[in-house]
Amino acid sequence: TKTFDELMEKLSFSEIFQSVFNPLMVELGVLWQTNSISPSHEHFITSLIKQKIHFLSDQLQNKPPTKTDTVFILFLPNNEIHELGLLYLNYEILNQGYKTIFLGQSVPTESLSNLLDQDERLRFVSCFTIEPNKETMKDFLDHFSNEILIKDDFELWVSGYQTQFIERDHHPKVKVFSTIYDTINNLKTNVEG
Repeated sequence: TKTFDELMEKLSFSEIFQSVFNPLMVELGVLWQTNSISPSHEHFITSLIKQKIHFLSDQLQNKPPTKTDTVFILFLPNNEIHELGLLYLNYEILNQGYKTIFLGQSVPTESLSNLLDQDERLRFVSCFTIEPNKETMKDFLDHFSNEILIKDDFELWVSGYQTQFIERDHHPKVKVFSTIYDTINNLKTNVEG
């Protein structure tokens, strides 16, 4: 906490996440895979980072959105639990002045249908780290497109390891980003288009 507070005096949270937290999480992953640390070590650090993101996101959510034409709905598909990147995306979207609805991990597609009566444009945002996988990706996206992306101004934005298995031309309302940082850059430059 002391280190984080010192960093916040010098850097923005975005800079801290990209230059400190992200490399730290990569290093922890390597240490965990080589049995140098236990899962409890990784979970401890991840929980501390999540606390910071939740705190800063809560501060942003207490301010009225400045951009009201688009609502971002952030979720992870069924059986996907890796939410740190999604939490950070939520922070960045809020920081750009948009309204978000953060649903978190392992959300069944059918439960998203309750959100479809919004008057604003909807951007569903997700990270596919484990699920849907190579074998289930086409079925997932077909189902999602037919059931959720039912209006012209609805889109699904995805990043994560499993996106390499998306047939990009087959799903025109699905925007694929290599990393969450590409998603953020698109948000900053092209969301209005």
